[in-house]
Amino acid sequence: MRILPEGRIVPAAMPPETSADTSAAQGFDTDTMARLVRDTPVAQLKEGLRVNRDVLIGEIFHRFPERLTSEGRLVNGAIKWKITGREDGGADRWFLVLENGEARAGRDLDVKPRVTLTMDALTFLQVVTGNANTVELFIRRKVKVRGDLLFAARMERLFKVPRARD
Repeated sequence: MRILPEGRIVPAAMPPETSADTSAAQGFDTDTMARLVRDTPVAQLKEGLRVNRDVLIGEIFHRFPERLTSEGRLVNGAIKWKITGREDGGADRWFLVLENGEARAGRDLDVKPRVTLTMDALTFLQVVTGNANTVELFIRRKVKVRGDLLFAARMERLFKVPRARD
């Protein structure tokens, strides 16, 4: 996958002038996405998120359950993600619920979160693709944490975070 200058996301083999149906997130691969986030200029990532925000964020949450680690299967609790920076000034609210060895994700679920993480969409994309140091982002106040801080500190061990390998 690659992001074109106008923000469209297309499979790597697709010529730039060809239209892509991004709503199905065809060819989405988490390691490829990590590499794309690492190698794409920030301005282009921001434009890609502006154009494809719902598709990208939705697909990432769709993939969370399959990335649950063995340690994550032993944990119960809900994680609320508040992703700011929508064009209307609002925020998307997504939940990951860890329960009975499984994970499920959804928008605005009726669960009490054990921890709430607030960040903008670009920071979210960088965090979930392993392209940002979450401790540094917390110290710089780019990530806000409310609730169980110890649980939040363990989160990277609960999911297999993709890595941008060459």
